[in-house]
Amino acid sequence: MNAQALALNNLPLALAQALEPILQSGFQGYFTQQQVQQLCQVQGCTKAELFNLLLPLAASYARAPISGFHVGAIAEDQRGYAFFGANYEIPGQSLNHSLHAEQAAINHAWNHGASSIKAITINATPCGHCRQFMNELVDADKLGIAIPSGELTLAQLLPHGFKPGDLGVAQPFLSHTHQSLDYLSNDPLLGLAVQYANRSYSPYTNTHSAIAVSCAELGNFAGSYVENAAFNPSLMPAQAVLSELALNGISPANIVRAVLVESQHGAISLANASMEALHSVTNVQLEHLILD
Repeated sequence: MNAQALALNNLPLALAQALEPILQSGFQGYFTQQQVQQLCQVQGCTKAELFNLLLPLAASYARAPISGFHVGAIAEDQRGYAFFGANYEIPGQSLNHSLHAEQAAINHAWNHGASSIKAITINATPCGHCRQFMNELVDADKLGIAIPSGELTLAQLLPHGFKPGDLGVAQPFLSHTHQSLDYLSNDPLLGLAVQYANRSYSPYTNTHSAIAVSCAELGNFAGSYVENAAFNPSLMPAQAVLSELALNGISPANIVRAVLVESQHGAISLANASMEALHSVTNVQLEHLILD
């Protein structure tokens, strides 16, 4: 029995039966507001109770070959959509390549149209790394965080936090700023990479970048670069796209092509870090395009 099936098997029977058709019909790692309401009605529970019940299912998407510690998170956006997140570790690579569940959930929500995160539910207390990452968000001071011991605000978990405003950044993450990178091409994968580079969040180094991968008939996926005021909790595009694959139930073994796009005006380059991450999970060579 795989991890998802085991998690489903451990849920209350009525809830598991209601989830099965959703999970079997092209599930992309999130529930709409209507689906959340329907699942609450089936279980006879509150939204908060539902999210706690679903955490083991979210954690079943984790890839943790180094720690063996599977973490799940559920981010609720401004529309009432609920997005799964799970930690992702790259085998054989240093721990800075790891993606935490909270980051994965927020990135997943962003990739599907979220403009703010109202609340996040986690099956473990968030580490300092994730608290700092969440502090980059629009309305971070209003973000609700549900953990096993109760509900808190981010301000309670991160008092006197260091935020974008402390470095003169007026538009925090999820404010949907757009860049003007352009590349004339009929190549859909390049087009997707440019699109995601234009939506990347890089107010500190101006290194607007993204990676797009093709998984042949399974589709194309992309991940954008997301910086942080503290620098180290920044989300690299390789980890972002690998997390998206995992939350869609797709193995990186299915990647047949990968493209990194980045601005030539950035203070840094993500090429080496991206190649290091991707080449640990696929033999596909990373194409690199630098745009003005």
